[in-house]
Amino acid sequence: MLSRLTPDSADAVSAATPAWWLNGVAPYLGTDQAVAVVTAATIVSSPDLCARPLGELLPGLHGVRGGSPADFLESVRAWNLVKRQSANTWVDLADHSADRLGTWPNAGRKVVTEIVRGALAAWAAHDPATDVSPIADAHASVEFIHPREPPPLVPTSPPEQYIALRDLVGAAYRQGATNIGEALELAMASDVGRDAWQRLSAMPIPTMLGLGETADAAWANLLRFDERERRILAGRVFPVAAKLTLDELGRALDVTRERVRQIERHIKDQIESRITVGDSCAPIEHAAAAVRRSVGTITSEKALQAALAEQVDDDAGDAELRRAVLRELAGPYRAKGGFWQRNDALESLKATLLDRVDEPLTPEDVYELLASAGVVETSRDAVRVALPLHEFDERYLVWVGGPQDKACRVLQVHGEPMSREELHAAMGSKTVNFRSMVNAVQADDRFRRLGLNRYGLAAWGGEEYTTIADEIGQAIERRGGRADLNEIVDELVELFGVSAQSIRSYAASRRFHRDSDGALLVSPPDAASTEAAHMPAELDRDLVAWDGSWAVRLVIDRDVLRGSGRPTRSAIAQAAGVRPGDSRTIELVNGSAAISWRATQPAFGSTRALVEALGCAEGDYLFVPLKDGGSAHAVARSAVDEATGLRRIALELGIADSDDRPDRIAVAIGLDPTASVNDLRTRLRARRQDELAQQLPPDDSCDDDALEELMGFGE
Repeated sequence: MLSRLTPDSADAVSAATPAWWLNGVAPYLGTDQAVAVVTAATIVSSPDLCARPLGELLPGLHGVRGGSPADFLESVRAWNLVKRQSANTWVDLADHSADRLGTWPNAGRKVVTEIVRGALAAWAAHDPATDVSPIADAHASVEFIHPREPPPLVPTSPPEQYIALRDLVGAAYRQGATNIGEALELAMASDVGRDAWQRLSAMPIPTMLGLGETADAAWANLLRFDERERRILAGRVFPVAAKLTLDELGRALDVTRERVRQIERHIKDQIESRITVGDSCAPIEHAAAAVRRSVGTITSEKALQAALAEQVDDDAGDAELRRAVLRELAGPYRAKGGFWQRNDALESLKATLLDRVDEPLTPEDVYELLASAGVVETSRDAVRVALPLHEFDERYLVWVGGPQDKACRVLQVHGEPMSREELHAAMGSKTVNFRSMVNAVQADDRFRRLGLNRYGLAAWGGEEYTTIADEIGQAIERRGGRADLNEIVDELVELFGVSAQSIRSYAASRRFHRDSDGALLVSPPDAASTEAAHMPAELDRDLVAWDGSWAVRLVIDRDVLRGSGRPTRSAIAQAAGVRPGDSRTIELVNGSAAISWRATQPAFGSTRALVEALGCAEGDYLFVPLKDGGSAHAVARSAVDEATGLRRIALELGIADSDDRPDRIAVAIGLDPTASVNDLRTRLRARRQDELAQQLPPDDSCDDDALEELMGFGE
């Protein structure tokens, strides 16, 4: 039979029994196990009761002799735990609080509650008169009365929340509810128990749990450590700054690193127990949840610090440590990728995007993706910018892979062919190299060239464009080997958007010829490869000798800057080793250049990539070697205009350094280094560079004086 306090005995023992026991615990004790379970949960959940030794909560527990603690336990886990801790008598447990029981290995809340429940059951069945030895506690003099049939006691003043809940449930029951869940649903959906529901719903949770309105007591309980333990707590468990190593803390505390490890493990066990056993740390868990809701899974340093500051008062002496604890409990949050993240949330988001790489996303899709990943609204724009997303045509593309992959996604969204310039602009002209994009698209089978400057997806079909000359040949072949030029012009202009003049120019090349009736035919192979007359390279004004080979000088104009090719002279093509009908790409150290002789006149391909790489402007000179392995360079037009004499000639010929001796100039235009001034003048005029010849002295008689003056050595 449970020793219980009755109204008759209360006055007799009130002097020796604490008021908190009489008013807070004793009225709830009963004889059945269900009531005992509730009582055990009450003790474990109360911040005050949880910290008190069981012998103080249950006066006379030291004197219980009716069985060992293990005899009152039901679960194997609790039984094994008590045995491992050598708690063979109630004296062994009397000095333990529920808080302390929680520090035992693997002692969770459920196990601690079961041990406390066993203590209550043993204490309830205990008769002090049968003790072998006096009860060694503060309540040994208390005389307990054991009436045979104790009347049931109900708390005379139940808490307000129970009154409100009882009224609410009663009203809902009368409206047809059969359980608590239905009662709450009915109360929220109708006017049932309106007053009781309003009182209950407006009641602060800390008040309902008996936790009070302040979290200071919870922090004091959680961080209840000595000075050495607090230094390890702030240095490693919840680092307030850079995490310290075991060696650093060992030197600071004058202990071994292994001892630091042991203390750290003990601190972690204590922290886990204080959080999981009882509700004493519930306000801290509530604050951590508030931080988590406020900043989400990915946040900025500023937002995280602001959320922590809302939960921790700056006036607290250990405010910095409290914020470090909250940051860990709320996350843990780690600084990575420019954000504070929980569980590598940003990397998880990127992995999710890779699964949708072929799917254009609407702004709503991205919003939902961020929301489902736990990113709060205030952080979504910043996180979106950090993701591999590219905005185009009011949709977002997953921006991974090479330029060909990105170009493919742009075309899929656009839905129709685009010019190279349009495609480049859509992909981001500041971040994607134009030449790399064009080369990647042309080499990928997913694309089809549909015009001189238009590209689409191969899946769309359509006539593939190669070159104008090839298209003319194919058009002639489709017409049985003979075709009207005007028909071909109209067809190719409509199909590929090329200019009519370009078509007519290519049709006039050696690759084609006209029959007597004016029909256009493809020339025989031997006719297309007819050798052109040899043109001396040294007599071409734009060829300059370099390292035993030749380089061509190109004047940079608007056409070059926008990527257009340009026709060139036979001497330049021959110097590059290109014959009629041939083409060649020159591989340079800093890029490449293409030259072809498919039509009547040879032509240079686009040099825009070289121009951009060298930072050239309109009017500058670009010098391109005509042999592989060379390096292109440029000369600024402003430097040429400011120079005179030999310096002017040297810059015009691509000699950009300050070494502008006459022998170097002679070699550059194909002469022997010992050539005289008159020889230089003659060659420059033969190259149609009269303006440079005028920079030389008038004749050989004054060569020395004139050269000194030109080179800056004269008075």
